[in-house]
Amino acid sequence: MLKEILNFFSSPYNITFIVFLLLGILMIAYSQVGKSIERRKNIIAERGSGKKQKVGFLDQILDKSEFARRYEDQFRKRVSVLDIEYDARKYTKLKLYSGLAGILVAIYLKNIYVVIPLILIGTSIPTAIIEMKIKKRVSLFNDQILEAFQMFITEYTTTRSVQRTIVDIGPKLKNPLRKEFERLARKLNSGEPVEECFVEFAERTQNKWTLIFAQLMITYFRNGGDFTEQLLNITKSITNEKILDETNSTELSSMRIINIAMNALVPIAYISNKFINPQDANVFVETGIGKTIMFCVVIACSISLYIGKKITDA
Repeated sequence: MLKEILNFFSSPYNITFIVFLLLGILMIAYSQVGKSIERRKNIIAERGSGKKQKVGFLDQILDKSEFARRYEDQFRKRVSVLDIEYDARKYTKLKLYSGLAGILVAIYLKNIYVVIPLILIGTSIPTAIIEMKIKKRVSLFNDQILEAFQMFITEYTTTRSVQRTIVDIGPKLKNPLRKEFERLARKLNSGEPVEECFVEFAERTQNKWTLIFAQLMITYFRNGGDFTEQLLNITKSITNEKILDETNSTELSSMRIINIAMNALVPIAYISNKFINPQDANVFVETGIGKTIMFCVVIACSISLYIGKKITDA
């Protein structure tokens, strides 16, 4: 037993693995648990004195990084479509921890060549999950926007008031678009600037047709005039696009699922082989040819997932 322990610690790969593992645990413990406990201890004193809350070491580094601040601002705008409060700082830390996990996997594989690809894959996993949620939400808006614009035209021909029309059609729509029109109505009725209201509406729905609609309404409030003919043309364009999308969506979705499934089989096959034939599996971590093969496989999977995403998002 003692000999096995000494052999384990004699390997620089194993020592590096343990160091990174402990570093990751300490970072998570310090940033999450410690920060939470400190916040609970000082929350009453901070409210009374008005002093700023102490921030962790990692938060201080991220606060000083202009790139991190800009990225978090873009993230907040991007996830506004979900109508859920997402903490941009926690998301940034999650990406860092995911990248650290990629480093640990590379150390476990004893292959320095796959460090960068695995870091990129690890940091892209949280993004992929968020993007899936956003895409699902945006697809709901795409399904509902045609009906909303048709209702808008019908109501506007009667009321001849944009604000009144937005208020009237809100309850008739389905969620999630209903919430966005009701939010827009509340902001317009509260006296907020028209341009800001419609720009926020377009950002929260992240739909090219709502962006065109917002620009149309902003122009109307600035210059006046009649926009019904333009809005009718927009509804015709939406109808034509929906017909085309329905033709391609099933095929593209099947392609994406097959692509993800085939790439997921790679780590499953490796892990299965490691348990079934451990000596054969060691070839991939102990020989130069095996490490090169592993590097090529990781690169190929990364390229395959990236191209598959671009094709289905096109």
